[in-house]
Amino acid sequence: MICLKKYRGNRAGVCTGDAATEDARKWVHVFCFDKKLDLIPIGKELELFVQKKPGLSSFAKDPKAAADSLLELLEKAEAAVPRELQHDTPVRVGATAGLRQLDGDTPDRILQAVRDLLKNRGTFKSKTDWVTVLDGNQEGAYQWVTINYLLGNLGKEYPSTVGVVDLGGGSVQMAYAISDADAAKAPRLSDGENTYVQEMYLKGRKYNLYVHRIPCPGKCEIIDMVLTLMDPLIFSTQGSYKYGGVEYDASAVSSGSSLNACREAANKALKIDETTCTHMKCTFGGVWNGGGGDGQKNLFVASFFFDRAAEVKEVSFLDARKSSTNLWFLLSQLIYFFASLVHKYSYLRVENAAAASNRYSFV
Repeated sequence: MICLKKYRGNRAGVCTGDAATEDARKWVHVFCFDKKLDLIPIGKELELFVQKKPGLSSFAKDPKAAADSLLELLEKAEAAVPRELQHDTPVRVGATAGLRQLDGDTPDRILQAVRDLLKNRGTFKSKTDWVTVLDGNQEGAYQWVTINYLLGNLGKEYPSTVGVVDLGGGSVQMAYAISDADAAKAPRLSDGENTYVQEMYLKGRKYNLYVHRIPCPGKCEIIDMVLTLMDPLIFSTQGSYKYGGVEYDASAVSSGSSLNACREAANKALKIDETTCTHMKCTFGGVWNGGGGDGQKNLFVASFFFDRAAEVKEVSFLDARKSSTNLWFLLSQLIYFFASLVHKYSYLRVENAAAASNRYSFV
């Protein structure tokens, strides 16, 4: 949900949101900027942030219920905008990976229900084409702009910017600025595919932004992958996991757990060792990596990368052993994260996990 408004002289407000994946969440942000794009407080805070679970795709069989689930967020956003300006404030809704993956006309029916909600019950200005599904490259680009804005990097030379790896509920995006020389080397993609490089002009400076939706699992697909390929990590757990309307067995194999076997399964699922690259500097499965360079020397990892990292801390071996049987989903995802960040996205071979942790920041 994105609302833009002009008020109080040179101030402008922005409300942003995301609502898509079944096991993820939908959220809304409201910001206020001055003419220099510096943040202005809303009350005692710099922002209004509200989130709610689940995402829109969990209402695949009931589009109206999907739209109605946004009401609370919409009301919070409206409360942050002066009443006399609400009718001039445009609202935009951008759904992401979870909605992209629904079958048939389900995404269109959900989006239409959201449009009807905004038209009939909302006070913001809305248009049909303002409610849409964002593609992965748009997600990555918006994430890159947001983080570099908050860090004060926009307007500087591209080596002063940071890259972003974002793990959502159903997809992974990577974005970072590259040189003119590397941008000129970008492979040509077939019709209907998004280009690897976008030109962006921000605060008077041009950036060549490498941004690509990596064709690999998001957080929810990781669990699917875990249940299909990572049985070696499960200890003595018995049960099941449901995602996308499919129930998966989550029972341990008779031979017991194996960290190495689990890591090998993660590498296999990520296609790390595949050699299908048709051009220089690929990551995996033939995906061009952008060429690397200074814009990628510092990476921020976001969304579910952060959520899982926040759940992990150093513990004694005995404490870890006591709780391990209840955390196998988390452990499986951490192994996936290590494999993807170290071997798949970093484009550098690191010797150990400590070296990898020094290369990434969490947002």
